[in-house]
Amino acid sequence: MINRKMLGLIIIVFGVVFVVCGTILFLVEPPSPSQDAFCGFCMIKYPIYCYKTLHGALFDTGWLVVIIGSFIILIYRKEALHQRKE
Repeated sequence: MINRKMLGLIIIVFGVVFVVCGTILFLVEPPSPSQDAFCGFCMIKYPIYCYKTLHGALFDTGWLVVIIGSFIILIYRKEALHQRKE
């Protein structure tokens, strides 16, 4: 059975892969007319943060997954430290 620390690390790796894939897609694909305009909720003119494009969705989802994995690791460490004190 996989422990929570390893699960957190695996989730972080998947998040980093999503971020890297989103960044590569942003650099490789030619700009489209929708990327020149402001993007919905983003309010930033940088299209890599735009959730309406594939690279933006990968980029944003990747960072969200990295944060979730980090929280899992932090919770695991807190529980491990608590168990060592007892």
